[in-house]
Amino acid sequence: MGSERRFALPDVPPLEFFGVGHRKFATLKSHFPKLKLVGRGNEVKALGSKDDLDQFSAKWDLIVWHLERLMLTEARALGVGAGDVRRAVE
Repeated sequence: MGSERRFALPDVPPLEFFGVGHRKFATLKSHFPKLKLVGRGNEVKALGSKDDLDQFSAKWDLIVWHLERLMLTEARALGVGAGDVRRAVE
């Protein structure tokens, strides 16, 4: 049987991560067809083999880095703090 890991969402609005109608999340899931990915609240649960989970975990770190950097870049461009951007989007 497979293993399970939970991944906390980065500090970005859930809509920014999941997308409208979960379209962004569906795209993420399509890149990992061997895993069962479930998004709930502020986390993603991944179920599958240890090797597949290890690969997903490495990519997850890159996704989180990218999203956090994107939020900081947007905040700087708008001249506001990242927290203000999150509240405006939510």
